[in-house]
Amino acid sequence: VDSGGGLRLRLAAGGVASFRPLVDTGSALTWLPARGLGRGPGLSLSGRSARSCRPTGSNFSIVYADGTHVAGVRCSTLLSLSARAACAGCGQTRLRWRQQIGAATTIREDPALAGAGESGAQRGVFSLSPAATSALWPLLRAVRDRPSITIAVPRTTAAVVR
Repeated sequence: VDSGGGLRLRLAAGGVASFRPLVDTGSALTWLPARGLGRGPGLSLSGRSARSCRPTGSNFSIVYADGTHVAGVRCSTLLSLSARAACAGCGQTRLRWRQQIGAATTIREDPALAGAGESGAQRGVFSLSPAATSALWPLLRAVRDRPSITIAVPRTTAAVVR
């Protein structure tokens, strides 16, 4: 994700270090694709490794305004958000926290949208809404002890600024 100000964000989860989900201030649940869904990286739901996304025993189902339907399994994993400034020598910031997220096993788009190529929904959603299940609250707790970090949430994207 490029916030337009030269800052790049990367979300790691379940042992996969390169998720680039949509940042959504209206979604209550962070979800990422499960392994084997689509062409990109996917969460492992084996539950055996500390790096996997361990199923919690419940499912989720979301229908977005554009008609996209996403369903899958809730699981617990370690999320890691890293930000690197585009300038040389500016360093990198990394925040980590454990959270319950969704591992999408099914993504169905409106047939009218499916022909437009891979949608952003195929990459997952990083939720930053005020909802109790959103990634916003654990992210704020992770930032609380790091006074040199500011979180900015403009209308269309989110950024971790060092």
